[in-house]
Amino acid sequence: MKAASEHIAGILEDCSDLGLEIGEDLFIGAEPPSPDNCVTVFDTPGREPMITLDGKKYYYPAIQVRVRNVDYRDAYSIAWDIYDKLNGSTYDVEDDDVRYTLITGDADPAPLDRDENDRVRMIVNFETQRRGGVNYE
Repeated sequence: MKAASEHIAGILEDCSDLGLEIGEDLFIGAEPPSPDNCVTVFDTPGREPMITLDGKKYYYPAIQVRVRNVDYRDAYSIAWDIYDKLNGSTYDVEDDDVRYTLITGDADPAPLDRDENDRVRMIVNFETQRRGGVNYE
């Protein structure tokens, strides 16, 4: 099974109105020095898995989405667009046989800092609930 950051980045890439492309302006696990304007998805600690009485397993990985941009308002707007796409949603990741039964934002997007090149970084954190890797039905 892939990391939640990979799944969520794929979901964001599939949202055509966001216009993000993995390796161009959407990255997984490490924020590159360029381009100036980009989005990076990180894995963060979640909570313990749950096994139901019927043997189904639920996992609760968490992720952080970081938006970096030269303009504060643009960074904030992109972070909100991502929040709106993911918060309260469900997704199937067919190539990994995984279902995200719920993705929820922990809080509104918020400024993190400015990097060494004075680019603003906004963050938004999500908790997820997923079933999968093998025969999740």
